[in-house]
Amino acid sequence: MPLVTLFYNNNNLISQNNLSSCTINGGVTSYKNNIYGVTKNGGQGFGNIYKYSPDDNIITILYEFSEYDNNGIHPNENMIVSKDETVLYGTCSEGGYNGQGTVFSIPIIGGKPTVLHTFNQYDNKGICPDGGLTLDKSGQNLYGACYLGGNGFGTIYSISIPTKSITLLHAFDGINASSPDGGVRLSEDESLVYGAYLFGAYGYGAIFSVPITGGDQKDQGKLNILYAFEKNGLNGANPNGGLLLSDDKTGFYGTCLSGGLYNEGTIFFISLTGSVTSLYSFKQNNLNGIVPNGWLVQHENKLYGTCSSGGFYNKGTIFSFSLESQTIDHVHSFDIANPNGGLTLHNNILCGTTSNCVYQLI
Repeated sequence: MPLVTLFYNNNNLISQNNLSSCTINGGVTSYKNNIYGVTKNGGQGFGNIYKYSPDDNIITILYEFSEYDNNGIHPNENMIVSKDETVLYGTCSEGGYNGQGTVFSIPIIGGKPTVLHTFNQYDNKGICPDGGLTLDKSGQNLYGACYLGGNGFGTIYSISIPTKSITLLHAFDGINASSPDGGVRLSEDESLVYGAYLFGAYGYGAIFSVPITGGDQKDQGKLNILYAFEKNGLNGANPNGGLLLSDDKTGFYGTCLSGGLYNEGTIFFISLTGSVTSLYSFKQNNLNGIVPNGWLVQHENKLYGTCSSGGFYNKGTIFSFSLESQTIDHVHSFDIANPNGGLTLHNNILCGTTSNCVYQLI
């Protein structure tokens, strides 16, 4: 599958006001025939939201963030579409009334955002939201993570969309866990929130779950560490990029930045009860890449992902992993800019981002 650049970041596209150095955030959102994404520091220097229409080769700036409007600044990747398909939900890592981040919605056709929550350090709900959001099946509740705040080590939260009220699900204590990374995922029955964090019992990250409904009320919000990664562990270390629920709903696929047989990262599977299997260890001096970054996607019984280094030009790769044969294949080597996030399926075509372009595989 050859890689085709859909558009580059230049003064006529993402970067307005002559900010040609703005960075396209990793990760895009696919909806119908359009691709949606964000820049971290485009527009006025505080980020923007864009829509790209591949059929027409037209890019539209939906909104430019400003330090003066309290909607937030420096948006995070991976916005999600509302159940009624009228708005996008997202987070900003900074800005808002308190300067510590926001959760917002914006009409899918563009316009002014609506702030659902402004984070602040005084209510212990968290600050500096990290990663994207997860929407429940009812379309009424959002789930996410903050990198800091709570007890000082990050939080897991939910937000009621109709009431704009926030609920603290768990505040990390810095002893057993801290600094959630890559967003969160819901279990199939929506009774648990799953995610990964960077530190933990051995200092190399872990996978956790937090009950949100059902069972004894005293257990709701109680952290359950499913698996703690170790330094140079064979299953990997430093999980990165979030989790992908398997088709049979029995567990999650994920990647680690390091660890494995060659300490260059792994692809792993973790069951809902915490049993971890290393599926592949990345290795220097082959074409598949090293140091996987971003999230995985599944397409036709294969997992697809990106590596930030390795490949022909040592600029990173796109790889596929067959769940049937348990083998990995090199799909593409980057030669100019490294991939800065995972992949998204857009009309059954894989697409993703580097710091200066959006691309698709055809």
